Amino acid sequence: MNNPSSKIAINNSRENIDWILFGIGSSLLILVVLVIVIFPEWSAEGINHIYKSVTTNFGSVFIYAAVLTLGFLVFIAISQYGNVVLGDSNCPAYSGFSWASMLFCAGIGASLIYWGATEWVFYYVEPPFGIEPRSNEAITWAVSFGIFHWGPVGWAFYCLPALALSCSYHVKKIPALRLSLACSAVLGNSVSRWPGRSIDLFFIVGVLGTAATGMGFGTSLVSSAINELTGIEDGIVLQIVIISLAAGLIAFSVFRGLDKGIRVLSNINASLALIFIIFVLLVGPTKFIVEMSAVALGNVTQNFVTMLFWTDPLEQSNFVENWTIFYWAWWLAMGPFVGMFVCKISEGRTVRQLIFGMLGWGSLGCSLFF
Repeated sequence: MNNPSSKIAINNSRENIDWILFGIGSSLLILVVLVIVIFPEWSAEGINHIYKSVTTNFGSVFIYAAVLTLGFLVFIAISQYGNVVLGDSNCPAYSGFSWASMLFCAGIGASLIYWGATEWVFYYVEPPFGIEPRSNEAITWAVSFGIFHWGPVGWAFYCLPALALSCSYHVKKIPALRLSLACSAVLGNSVSRWPGRSIDLFFIVGVLGTAATGMGFGTSLVSSAINELTGIEDGIVLQIVIISLAAGLIAFSVFRGLDKGIRVLSNINASLALIFIIFVLLVGPTKFIVEMSAVALGNVTQNFVTMLFWTDPLEQSNFVENWTIFYWAWWLAMGPFVGMFVCKISEGRTVRQLIFGMLGWGSLGCSLFF
């Protein structure tokens, strides 16, 4: 009987780069960028139309996907499969702090700083559940929904592909990190043909779109902060400089490798984030922050199931489409990319540690910011 894993290994040893897939992905990227640059208004209308069509007609699909994904991961974690060790060694490759820092920094960027400070305002002005805008009840839900959208459900969309890739890479010993290879049990020999290649192509398109969104939020945040602090004009020149510096830093960390580059920068980043949070807590209205945080966490815990299943069938507002479904789609699109990285750094940990670590540490870090 033929073993698909052996064929995969042979194919990957012959060629490390899929030039056809690379060419199609690059061509799509160039085409989309050119269309947006040449026809900005038409492109904006087209993107908004597609977004509204997807969120309106298929919004419930994302809601049920979130429920099933979170439920499946919890079941795997508490079952006997949670004891499976990823790799040949029971000793984790990285310490708990470094591992948590790297997975958090891989999954969350400057967008968290941006939305952590402003997202509650949108919920306060246009609250869910038909609540009166700008009311005390609206405040309670405003500080709660940010924690919900950046909590266990979102991290579950990151964790599912991380689990699938970790099992194929560390347990089945398939020597390549491609999303299609994690589906080899279903695709069989078709994993190296167009069914498998299509999965990888969709992955590339999703990563480009979501990474561009995150980079856009981060660049705007940094450029506006520089303008506020120094008076330098917030224009295209400053934004290009910021993007270039960010890309250079990313390239340098990748060049240095996991241990000397990404791990070190992630530890520094996580430490600075904690210092920043503590600073805001101490110099800000400390009593108010602590009390409101307790209210938010209690409200999310008490109403988590309601928030998870709410689809707004009476269409009292566009809250679900504009926020919840948008976030689930964003997390879902970035999931395979983050999953590949988390798979790489999770050798020596159990499946249970992987699942509860991502859901727990990721959600805790985001909750602290909100």
